Amino acid sequence: MQLSWRTPATGGAVNSYVVSAPGMSSKVVSSGRHSTTVDGLTNGVEYRFSVTARNRVGSGPEALANPVTPTGDVPGIPMAVQATANPSDGSVLVKWTPPLDQGPGITNYKVIASSANGDQSFDANLAKSLTLPKGTLTYGDAYAITVVAEGAATASPPSAPSQVTPYTVPDQPVVSAGAVTATSVTFTWPKPNENGKPLSGYTATVNGVAQQVTPDQTSLNVPNLAPGASASISLVARNEAGDSQPGAATGKASNPPPQISRVNESSGGYTQVAISFTVDWGAGAPGGTCAITLNGKKISSCTGGSATVPKASTNYDYKVVATSSTGLTANASGTVQSTVFTITNSCDNAEPGGDCGLGILQNVPQSDPDHGPPNKGKLGKGASASAECYGIGYQSQTGNQVDEHKSENGGKGRQSTYWIYIPNAGGGYVVGAYLEQSDDQLNNLPRC
Repeated sequence: MQLSWRTPATGGAVNSYVVSAPGMSSKVVSSGRHSTTVDGLTNGVEYRFSVTARNRVGSGPEALANPVTPTGDVPGIPMAVQATANPSDGSVLVKWTPPLDQGPGITNYKVIASSANGDQSFDANLAKSLTLPKGTLTYGDAYAITVVAEGAATASPPSAPSQVTPYTVPDQPVVSAGAVTATSVTFTWPKPNENGKPLSGYTATVNGVAQQVTPDQTSLNVPNLAPGASASISLVARNEAGDSQPGAATGKASNPPPQISRVNESSGGYTQVAISFTVDWGAGAPGGTCAITLNGKKISSCTGGSATVPKASTNYDYKVVATSSTGLTANASGTVQSTVFTITNSCDNAEPGGDCGLGILQNVPQSDPDHGPPNKGKLGKGASASAECYGIGYQSQTGNQVDEHKSENGGKGRQSTYWIYIPNAGGGYVVGAYLEQSDDQLNNLPRC
């Protein structure tokens, strides 16, 4: 009679099994076996066998088999068992030849898969083969496959084992787009299940171009992209069984707009102004162009610029536009002032009027100021104003100059041909002869 059992699910490692039944001697079976043939039984007598697992600590609880009565009609043992792994789909095909001695008639073939983790059994009915589908057995584990012929009353001893280790292609990689810059995308993936055979590498197809990736690699950087450009990857894992299904992902390089910061305005003199600034194009961005409008002039520089201006003491508007290589822009604007030129009225006794409330003439003088255009304001003695430019004076009875009307110099005082334009009090010109500044100093102003 054939008796079989499974490895205990709990407890320590088994050293041996003890098979016993009332009225017969116990039989010791090694730990590597899970079945035995019991001889010397009496036909027509009911037996109930027990199996006890033993190890170095002692014996475990006995497991009782169902009662059985030997009849002498035992099916023969299946022959030529062959188990073959199919790596293309992960299945295992088991084939066998029916026994020559059918006994009382075979009702089912039972396929038993034994590994270090225990036994699994599968019914094949009366077929001569059985396919164990993908995932039925653990990939990479070694199995001993045996087949038992079952009859109406009892079963045959197990066949000789066939060794097999199931395996298949790796699982599909799960890819995602990770870190991005303005010129790159990094794809990452966890290592997929190898399914019984170690990975030998990957094939990564990026934007249509294939490249090989080592099996221990779990990321791939795609450089040299244009800002905002897309990158697509198809990743196939490979082992001895072949290629996995491809994992795919798409990423896009960043497209940051430029930022203008640290704008500084400065004066380079009475006729010169300048601005400087910093452009941040974004991490990894390739940069772009800048246009600066300053006093109506455009200067293409991304660090700053300067321009000649027609007047001192004057505010000028500017605008900075930074344009990235992808057409995104940033703007900054403000006002910059040319160097201020200050004049001071120092006359003692201005004519006419007998005081120092010097009249400010509206237009460039072409005649004696005593008979010129109406006064637009006063610049009293000791008063100051900001000057923008100067013009050369008019013809008078004393020549091409204006006299200060002081007692010195023959009653003429200081003489000057300069007329200074100031925007104060509505705008107009002040006679240079009445100013504290010398003609050499006034000459630093730009010409009106």
